[in-house]
Amino acid sequence: MDLHRTAVSLGLALVATACSPDADGTDPAPTSDDAVAEARFGLVVLARDGDEPGVTVSGQLLATRGPDRAAALHALTQPEQVWLTTAEVDPGECRVMHTAHGELAPGSVVDLLSVGELTVSAPDRRGSPLELPPRDFPPASFALGGVVYDGDAPEALPYRAAGLYRVSAPGDQLGPLGGAVVAPEPMHVDTLRFDDDGALQVGWHGGDARVVIARDRGDDTMGVLCRGDGGLRVPAEALERLGPGAAQLAAARIRRAPLLVDGLTDAELLFVTRDTVDLSIPGAENRLTEESPR
Repeated sequence: MDLHRTAVSLGLALVATACSPDADGTDPAPTSDDAVAEARFGLVVLARDGDEPGVTVSGQLLATRGPDRAAALHALTQPEQVWLTTAEVDPGECRVMHTAHGELAPGSVVDLLSVGELTVSAPDRRGSPLELPPRDFPPASFALGGVVYDGDAPEALPYRAAGLYRVSAPGDQLGPLGGAVVAPEPMHVDTLRFDDDGALQVGWHGGDARVVIARDRGDDTMGVLCRGDGGLRVPAEALERLGPGAAQLAAARIRRAPLLVDGLTDAELLFVTRDTVDLSIPGAENRLTEESPR
């Protein structure tokens, strides 16, 4: 699963439903207040995938009118990326997630705003930092437009575990912008096994992490989001909600820090180290008990 598909690959908020047989797993219907709601928020995400030597950067700064925050951000990225980085989940908990694909409601406006050139500096680097000019977002609808930030350059922005990464921008429609975040340790899934009762065991080398398993079903995406320390167990009843077949598993360590941006009411800087695995969810009649190859 490619978790860095677009410049807005991360940093979105979705509504989650508890992982229980009687939860319907759907997003709530908008209320009448959504029609007049306004919000200004943003996110910059630094990410290291697997054993890649460098760090990728994505960012978006939004002003919305009409939809709620979740609905506005649904239009920008894949749901599983949202769940992994921003949906609420407690340690030891699993939650069933669901997002229906679709256009923004009539009358919605989502503006993607510029802070000028975004500069990202790696720790202990004497060379030039990574500089990202704002990039026009491909028009998806009349309700959505503006600029986003994305890029990678392993030479300018190498990965350093526990290193301090700084971001800044001079300002344009918003800003100036500034923040710093410490990179988490690398993430590698080293255990992936179905128990004979249908539960999935996921393990890694210590530390708090999130795991999301997602299936894109065309008109919607179903998923399970869990959180654990060194490992976790995804209940069989949660996987049954996804149904048997091909799925994608992503596991991530996440560090968060405040992002100061003049003109926004809420902004955050994240550093994510992640690992992804293609997964086949067996049906009840075909449980796998052997260790999956890594």
